[in-house]
Amino acid sequence: MEGESLVFCALSWYLFSTCHTVVDQNFYLDYPCPLTISLSHMFVNQFGLALVAYLAGADQILLSKSHIKPVLCLAAFKVAVSTFSHYTALFLTVPLMEALKAMSPIFVVTVTKFCFGASYSNGVYFSLPLMITGAVSATLTQTKIVYNGLLTSFLMVCASQSQNIYLKQSYHNVSLHPLALLSNVHMFAFLMILPIWIVVDLPVLMASEMLHEKPLEFVLTFLVQGCLSTVTHTLKGFLLPNCSSLTYSVMENGKSLTKVIIGFVRYQKPTGVINVLGTFVAVFGVFCYAHARNDKKVKSN
Repeated sequence: MEGESLVFCALSWYLFSTCHTVVDQNFYLDYPCPLTISLSHMFVNQFGLALVAYLAGADQILLSKSHIKPVLCLAAFKVAVSTFSHYTALFLTVPLMEALKAMSPIFVVTVTKFCFGASYSNGVYFSLPLMITGAVSATLTQTKIVYNGLLTSFLMVCASQSQNIYLKQSYHNVSLHPLALLSNVHMFAFLMILPIWIVVDLPVLMASEMLHEKPLEFVLTFLVQGCLSTVTHTLKGFLLPNCSSLTYSVMENGKSLTKVIIGFVRYQKPTGVINVLGTFVAVFGVFCYAHARNDKKVKSN
């Protein structure tokens, strides 16, 4: 992918990801039902990503027997990550949520060092205090802390990074196009989360006056959420193979900062300047972490 195309793809990713956040946050104003958002993503992604994979020339879309076990595990992780992520978005401000997400590398370093004996450079250890300081600043200065949100954000980080670690360990056993793999993961995740949604969110929706007054608007929002998720996954799928891990990390951090700015301007939740600065420090820590990890890869090669 040429430089101009990469920039266009990255900017499109920013745009659709930000629109995705705005649509989800607006949905929460009428329907405090995070599982419904997860359901919409999984419902649309299983078809949308399969179509994109087919158009991209994927040799195989459907699973073989050897793929079932790793895909089922990834689907279970997907359900956990999506559920905890959307509950966190319901409880917390966007800056605080992004600051807590920025602490993900701490979990990775801790688990891989003590469980797998991994070694890290001084640059990695330098980045960890920045992440902690930023996240603590964004948390302690919050005028109203929802402890349920802090718990779900912690569980989201643990589930997300556990998923990444498992994917790295098992990806060589799954000979599928990345988007075809994602499509199948979303299909099984949809089947897993559907019974939970029926028990948890469906009664709330059935009792909602807004749903009875505007059923078509609800259905359109449900589909739009899923379509935006498919587009962001597709753009991410095209970016990852065409840029270095450091470049992708910079793009990811830029996306996080875009969400912080949009959340700070768009939504009137209790957020102070120190909250936003703390988030910037935490995200900068992630950038330093990615830079240190990239330097180690370059030296090893």
